[in-house]
Parts: sequence; C-alpha cells; structure tokens
Amino acid sequence: MLALCVTGLCCGALCVTGLCYGALCVTGLCCGALCVTGLCYGALCVTGLCCGALCVTGLCYGALCVTGLCCGALCVTGLCCGALCVTGLCCGALCVTGLCYGALCVTGLCCGALCVTGLCYGALCVTGLCYGALCVTGLCYGALCVTGLCYRALCVTGLCYGALCVTGLCCGALSLCVTGLCYGALCVTGLCCGALCVTGLCCGALCVTGLCYGALCVTGLCCGALCVTGLCCGALCVTGLCCGALCVTGLCYGALCVTGLCYLLVAQSLCTLL
Repeated sequence: MLALCVTGLCCGALCVTGLCYGALCVTGLCCGALCVTGLCYGALCVTGLCCGALCVTGLCYGALCVTGLCCGALCVTGLCCGALCVTGLCCGALCVTGLCYGALCVTGLCCGALCVTGLCYGALCVTGLCYGALCVTGLCYGALCVTGLCYRALCVTGLCYGALCVTGLCCGALSLCVTGLCYGALCVTGLCCGALCVTGLCCGALCVTGLCYGALCVTGLCCGALCVTGLCCGALCVTGLCCGALCVTGLCYGALCVTGLCYLLVAQSLCTLL
C-alpha cells in the first residue's frame, strides 16, 4: 500500500469506507477528488455521477446538473445542451416547455425564433403554422396573418395577396376588399379587377352589371386582357381558366391561385391546389 487505509482499500490518500484512489473517499469510490455518495471523477459529486464539476442529482458532465442530464451548462429538469432547459429538451438556447432549437420555445416546436403554440419557422407563431413572420391563426407566409391564409402581406379573414383583405378574397397591391373578390383596387360587392366595381363584375374600368373586358365588357369571353367568368388567357381570371396571371377561384396559369388550381405558364392546363 502507498498510503493509509482505515476500512477497505486506500491508494495514495485516506479512505474511510470503500475504496480510495489518490484522494479522500467517504462512501463509494473516489478518484482524484471528493465523493460523498456514488462515484466522483475530478470534482465533487453529491448523488449519482459527477465529472469535472458539481452534480446534485442525476448525471453531470462539465458543469452543474440539478436533475436529469447536463452537458456543459445548466439543466433543471430533463436534458440540457449548452444552455438552460426548464422542462423538455433544450439545445443551444432556452426552452420552457416542449422542444427548442436555437432560440426560445414555450410549447410545441420552435426553429430560429419564438413559438407559443403550433409550429414556427424563422419568426413568431402564436397558433397554427407560421413561415418567416407572424401568424395568429391559420397559415402565414412572409407577413402577418390573423385568420385564414396570408401571402406576402396582411390578411384579416379569408385570403389575401399583397394587400389588405377584410372579408372574402383580396389579390393585388394596395387594394382593399370588403366582400367578394378584389384585384389591385377596391371592391365593395362582386368582382373588381384593376378598378372600382360596386355591383356585378368589373375589369380594367367600371362595370355595374355583367362582365368587363379590357375597358368594358358586357357578356362573352375575354382573352388577352381580363376575364371574370369563362376562359381567360394572358391576364386575370376570377372563375374558369387563368393564363399568365392570378386566379382566385377556378383554374390559374402562370401565377397564384387562392382557391382552385394553379399552374405556371402552362396554357390550357390544370394545376393542383395550393
């Protein structure tokens, strides 16, 4: 023996009970430091295993661990990697409940920002799904969505593209739609494309009742400009087919489609729902 052993075996230091190697061991095994209960390696361990730091309960590696596992930082409950984790799993940041990736997550999954409920990607999501911005309910892409679907702008209820939509569908920039469909301007009732429509359908000018085409269209089909009903190629189509622009209901070609089918510059073809 290289040292003194009262009970058990002691190597290089003092051992009260059990085995001691190079330092002092009260109960259990101690290597190079102090061990109260359990195993200790290079530092102090109260209960469980401690490596290079302090461990109260559970396992600790390189830092402090209260309950559960801690690696290089602090862990209250569960697992902690490189930061603080209260409940659940936390990697690289702070996690209160649920899972957190690189930032803060209250409930659910959060990637790169804050997510209260639901899923969040790159920004803030309250409820539902959010992509790149803020989403309260429903789906939001690149901007703010309160209810329904929002793309690149603000949508209160229904669907909105590039502008504001109170009720119904709104498509275009700097336009407001109260009821019905709106394109690039104001629509009170019915459909409006690029101008103002009070009642009925309006495209590119002013139309009270009937259909509007280019400047003014009463009935028939519209090709090469704007089409509200029927078939449309090269501009906008509200119902029916749309080629090269926007489609709110029906089929759309070459741009966006709120409801119905949309394709990209494929004339007289169908497309899948968004």
